[in-house]
Amino acid sequence: MKKYVPDLVRYLESYLSDRSISFVRVDPQTFISMIHMMFTPFSPGFNEKDLMRAMEQKILYCLWNTVIDDTIEYTAEGSKAVTETLALLSQITQGNILHEPQTEAGLIMQDFIKGFQNLPSYPNSPLSRELMFLDLVRIINGFDYERIIHEHSMMGTLSEYMEFSTATIDLRIFLDIDLAVYSKPLQSSVIGDLRQAYHWFDLAIKLSSDIATFHREFMIEASHNAVILQGQQDGSLPRDILEAGNEYKIQFDTMIPPLMNQIRKKGRKYLIRALDHLGEINELDTTEIASVFKKSFEKYPGMRTFSYPGDRKKKE
Repeated sequence: MKKYVPDLVRYLESYLSDRSISFVRVDPQTFISMIHMMFTPFSPGFNEKDLMRAMEQKILYCLWNTVIDDTIEYTAEGSKAVTETLALLSQITQGNILHEPQTEAGLIMQDFIKGFQNLPSYPNSPLSRELMFLDLVRIINGFDYERIIHEHSMMGTLSEYMEFSTATIDLRIFLDIDLAVYSKPLQSSVIGDLRQAYHWFDLAIKLSSDIATFHREFMIEASHNAVILQGQQDGSLPRDILEAGNEYKIQFDTMIPPLMNQIRKKGRKYLIRALDHLGEINELDTTEIASVFKKSFEKYPGMRTFSYPGDRKKKE
């Protein structure tokens, strides 16, 4: 995927300029460099032109994902952005007349869905469109849950976080995009197996990323993540800790490493399940995406020493 980075950077720069999107996290070059590995399709055999169009769609999705996340964390427009995105999804898929989006998240989502619908038609395209709608609704609900617990921090629980918040990093949307431009027909059972593998990886990468972003979310954003919720669940962190000042939070420093270890172990368990499911798909070569799963999980702080247990390693 690395060879496509320059073209993808130019695409993102052009889109941000044309749409006047105030993307402030990082510059386009850094953004694409961070995420391009995740654009790897589920198997080789894609037409070059179609692959590029698919990656452009993935860029739009990642941009929307980042913008709506920042809107929830740093502005009072979170509810509006979520509601508008959901409304646009419903209107576009039903072919209704659209009103001009009022939020950046809405604008990006409108462009994403239109672009998805304009992808070339292949055998798996009809099903991929249905799955795209299914997955986007779940992802939007995940962001709405994050908005709610950001505004009402004491109601957050680990079980609901794993149910809803993991959707915000759900890569099955990338699988939907790949399926839309994959020229060979796939049995629905194979698609189901791929989705299962991606589901387990989504859980793994969410927990891994929560360790990587813990300090920012705990000390700066006062946002929930799995480490905090694990501590609140077992009683080592108080339920109101996100409402407290940093001096109070620092008193719990010794509690954090054991909590991170618990979350790390859970993430590894889900990663192993994902790799096992990929290894059982005999109809496709999933070697490259399996490698991406491992590297993406391992690249976060504290995850670099992951080793695949025992005899499972022989499957790679």
